[in-house]
Amino acid sequence: MTIKSKNIINKLVIELQLPGSENQRDENSDNVKVAVLDGIYSFDRNFSASFSDQIYRTEQVQINISIDRDKRSNIAAEVVRQLKEHFLQQGAPRLQFQNDRKPGSLTEVTRLTERQKNEELLLYFLLHGFSPWWADSPDMMKVTDTLLAESSPDFWELKLRPLLVNKPVVVERIAKQFTDESYLRILFLATGDESAANSAGRFVGEVENFLKERPDPFSYGFTEKIIAILKIRLLNYLLEKKEKFTRSSESQLIEVATAVLLDNVAEVTSYEWTEFIKGTTEKKRQKWANIAKKKIKARTGKPETNITEIDKKEELKTIAASPVEGVYNVSQAGLVLLHPFMSRLFEKTGYLKDGLFRSDEVRERAVCLLHYLSAGESEYPEPELLLPMHLCSWPAGIPVNRFLTLSKYEKEECSRLLKSAIEHWQALKNTTPDGLRVNFLMRNGRLKKGEFGWTLHVEHKTHDVLLNKLPWGISLIKFKWMSEHLTIDWKNSS
Repeated sequence: MTIKSKNIINKLVIELQLPGSENQRDENSDNVKVAVLDGIYSFDRNFSASFSDQIYRTEQVQINISIDRDKRSNIAAEVVRQLKEHFLQQGAPRLQFQNDRKPGSLTEVTRLTERQKNEELLLYFLLHGFSPWWADSPDMMKVTDTLLAESSPDFWELKLRPLLVNKPVVVERIAKQFTDESYLRILFLATGDESAANSAGRFVGEVENFLKERPDPFSYGFTEKIIAILKIRLLNYLLEKKEKFTRSSESQLIEVATAVLLDNVAEVTSYEWTEFIKGTTEKKRQKWANIAKKKIKARTGKPETNITEIDKKEELKTIAASPVEGVYNVSQAGLVLLHPFMSRLFEKTGYLKDGLFRSDEVRERAVCLLHYLSAGESEYPEPELLLPMHLCSWPAGIPVNRFLTLSKYEKEECSRLLKSAIEHWQALKNTTPDGLRVNFLMRNGRLKKGEFGWTLHVEHKTHDVLLNKLPWGISLIKFKWMSEHLTIDWKNSS
């Protein structure tokens, strides 16, 4: 049973002292659960209605109830009373209620307006790459894009800009995870000039087209990698620029782009890049071409580097450890059902060498491929990648490219894998790959760090009885590239 509420308690611990024998307690347990839920519903209705303009959240509340003293008919009222007492003692406005007993455990209550909650949600995601425990939206990226579009100049100057300046990983996350529209909004906030922001955004699009339309196309994922680097460099340039950026100074964009391409794309010749500049500028095209020639000349004699050697110094700057989280909520917990097929998938796609990922670039592709395998989606929102990241030993908090392009072959290999899994799991009979995804793979779960490693707790559903006929085990997963095993807690599985 799910309770949807804007006022959130992360963990509600209820200690019940039931009379009688073990059998009697078992018989009473369902009635007690119903009474407790009635109390929670009642508290939420009254509390939310009384203070509709504000949001409250708290990490944990502990409630102690003794059936000897409180009859079952009064359990719901006792739950409401102790919840109200908790919030009152932490500063929430007083409700019409008699307070005659303190709850067993208190933690700080945070009081926020709806706008403050949304702003905090955006900042948290930008810094960590996943949703906080109190987030109530299933589509984090859609919410983030909306919040960014509605953010005020004051919010930018006081909170968002300092975060971008001091945390390189935030700039990287914006470049790799945000839509072009949201990136354009960031450019506008950084420049304060809509015309200049549009010019910069349009230029990024022109460079992307230049890379995609070359006679000799790049490998899959190459263009997205270069465009992400360009977005990072461009945004950092605007953040560091002391004078106001305007259209009159837009020729400086070409300096940033030229440095990115000539440093990282050995296949793009100096002549080819200069000709591109001439073809995509108007009044200033000759000036821009001259700037490019000077930048090219200054690099004469310096070796050009390949994509696998992209500015390692800057890469290290953008690596920021995520907070030490004990628990992550995941949306595709059933992906672990396919673990016997994953190594073979990565071998057939060329990701592995001697059982390990060949590079960080292919490890990133592996994360995206597992998301496509489980969800069938060709975009890779970071909050939904926590389990694929864990299975590929990609650290949570390090952004991946939301718009990375998988090849037709990679997607076909995923389809073949799903069909093979269904054939081996004969209990599924005529289930389609999408049916497998919906019924088993796209399952809520909780990834939790414990004393002996990580455990994935998977949400139970009625048709999980078919797990009894699964021809392989899923209780423990350990790949060669993983530093520690993953334990699976899934009812009906072995």
